[in-house]
Amino acid sequence: MNRVTNTIGTMTPHTHPRSLHQPSPSLTHRIRASLLQWYSLNARPLPWRTTRTPYNILVSEIMCQQTQIKTVLPYYERWITAQPNFSALANATVDEVMRLWSGLGYYSRGRKLLEAAKYIEREGVPQDVEGWKKVPGVGDYTAGAVSRYESAKLGELTSVLLEWTPVFLRIES
Repeated sequence: MNRVTNTIGTMTPHTHPRSLHQPSPSLTHRIRASLLQWYSLNARPLPWRTTRTPYNILVSEIMCQQTQIKTVLPYYERWITAQPNFSALANATVDEVMRLWSGLGYYSRGRKLLEAAKYIEREGVPQDVEGWKKVPGVGDYTAGAVSRYESAKLGELTSVLLEWTPVFLRIES
């Protein structure tokens, strides 16, 4: 049987070849602690990290798709100043949105953000991942990201850790 080892500990994978390797709670705790420690020492100060508002998080998630953070920063600041919430954005024209987006590339993202704001003004701010997936222009990843930031439930980090565990582990034969 293969054993999974790393610098944090050792675990034995399930015997079924298609099973996902799920770390023990103590291993998960150690990985989480290590990641949080690294993050506290290395995280860049980004303006969307200082808020839990779904609007700011959604704007940052959409802007950061296929775009370098250093490019996004001035656009994000201008955007939030000009369109500070869903209501303001929902009342903007396509021309206003495109002027703010100009130079950021992938212009359909700006139009989708406008559609999203109009949808949210009509339907209300989604309360969970499934609700966010119904918002125009919001896919699985963005829905999960906005929901996680908004809820700020550290326990949800466990699901992220389970997805990333293979990255941190080395399988020995």
